[in-house]
Amino acid sequence: AVGPLGALLLEEPRRLLQATSNVAVFGARHLVVARERSLIAQPIDPERLTLAGESALVANTLAFLEDRRAGVFSAAANGTLAWWSHPAPRTRIAWLNRAGQPAEAPRDIEGRVVNLALSPDNHRLALERLDPATGTDDIWVFDRARESLTRLTAEPTNETDPVWSPDSLSL
Repeated sequence: AVGPLGALLLEEPRRLLQATSNVAVFGARHLVVARERSLIAQPIDPERLTLAGESALVANTLAFLEDRRAGVFSAAANGTLAWWSHPAPRTRIAWLNRAGQPAEAPRDIEGRVVNLALSPDNHRLALERLDPATGTDDIWVFDRARESLTRLTAEPTNETDPVWSPDSLSL
């Protein structure tokens, strides 16, 4: 049996709303979309595949990547929603154990950080970080054991979206 969200994903394409940025499914009955540095939730009727009411402001300080026309947020069908407020002069990274308790002290990283990728062996964290001098994004790697942050790329263009190899040896 396919649930309501399955129907939303399997039916013929149908435009529910006009957007010039990223959109995500949030819970069983909402879409979230970035609009002018705001995060908006739009109710939907998943059975009829139509809009179902007035949109609501979730956050009015959403970080927005102009070069990608994308708000920095993530939403899940289980009702989890996370977003990054702007400005963010530093990012705090914390490792938690399976019980949700801190596994070690959090680390602060200066600057705008997006697109984190934890290595499969859980020893290193690749991240996309803005270079304020050039205005472009580069890939950096944080090594947990050494507590060091190393720049991996430095081209005059954007290097984005780090992805680890399955053996954790390369990006």
